[in-house]
Amino acid sequence: MSIQPIRIGLVGLDTSHAPAFTKILHDPYDPFHIPGARVVAAYPGGSPDMEISISRVEGFTRELRDTYGVHILDAPEKVADACDYIFILASDGRVHPALFRSVADRRKPVFVDKPFAVSVADAEEMFTLAAKSGTRIFASSAFRYADDLVKALESIRCAGERVRACRVRCWLPVQETQGRYFWYGIHAAEMVLASMGIGACEVEAAGTGEQDEIKIRHRDGRESSIVGSASHNVFHVTIQTNARQIDVDLSSSMPALASRLLRAALDVLSAGKFPRLWSATDAGSVSGRRPSRRLDPSIEETMEIVKLLDAAQRSYDVRQRMAV
Repeated sequence: MSIQPIRIGLVGLDTSHAPAFTKILHDPYDPFHIPGARVVAAYPGGSPDMEISISRVEGFTRELRDTYGVHILDAPEKVADACDYIFILASDGRVHPALFRSVADRRKPVFVDKPFAVSVADAEEMFTLAAKSGTRIFASSAFRYADDLVKALESIRCAGERVRACRVRCWLPVQETQGRYFWYGIHAAEMVLASMGIGACEVEAAGTGEQDEIKIRHRDGRESSIVGSASHNVFHVTIQTNARQIDVDLSSSMPALASRLLRAALDVLSAGKFPRLWSATDAGSVSGRRPSRRLDPSIEETMEIVKLLDAAQRSYDVRQRMAV
C-alpha cells in the first residue's frame, strides 16, 4: 500500500526557506531531497515596512506557483485547512503571534521559523495558546542542526566530557524592525544553549558598530559568549570541555542547513512518525525519548533563547544611553 504524501502549507513567502524547503521536498534530484511530503498551499504575506521581506514575496510566490504547482491562497486559515502541517515562515517575527493565532484552532502541528518571536511576551503568548488549543509547536534555528556542530556535541557526549565554556562567532546583520539581536543573533543563541544547556542567568551586551559582544553567565558559574560582526559572514563555535578545546567552522555545514532543519521539523511535528526520514540521524534523528533526538530545543529552552536575546537588547540599550 502506498503512503500518501504529507501535505505542507507555508505561511509567509518572504524568506529563502520557502523555495528551499519546497525544492527539497519536490525535486527528487536535489541532493538533500526528502520524499514523502509536498508543499500544497501557501499564503504570501510580507511586511511592507521591512524591505527584505516585501521585496522577496513576489518572486518566491511566482517560483512556488509556476515551478512547483503550489496553490497560492489569500489567507493563512485557508492554507491551514488545505494541509496537514503548517510552516509559518514569515521572516518578520513581529507577525508570528497573529499568524499563529489565525491557525491554532485547527490543531495542526506548526513549525515557526526564525525569529520565533521578538519579545518575551510574544513567545509566551504563542506557547500558551499552543497549550490551550492542543497544538504541537516547534521552533528552531537551522544552525542548531549544523552537521559539524552535531558531530562535535556528540563527540563530547560519547567521551563523557563536560562543557565548561562556549564562544560563538557569527554574522550579525541588523534589521531594525526585529531589534538588534533577534534577526541573526538567534542563530548564535541557539548554538550556545545547544552546547551549554539551559541555565543562562546574566547577560551583558555591548556594541561598537562593527562588532557586538554578548557575555552570558550561567547559573552553575560557567560562562559563554557571542561575538557578532555586521560585515563578516562567519559562523564559528569554540567549545571548551574539561579535557580539550574543539573549534567548529560551520562553513562546510552551510549547504545542508535547510535540509537539516526541515528534517527536524518534520520529525518533531510528526512525533517521530514521518515515514521517509531514512537519514534523519544526520540532523539528530527522531523525536521523543529516542536517544539521538537530544538536540531539539524544548519549550523551556526556546523561551530561554528569547529571554537571552531580550536581555541582551536591554543591556545594549542601557549602554547606548549611558554613552550619550
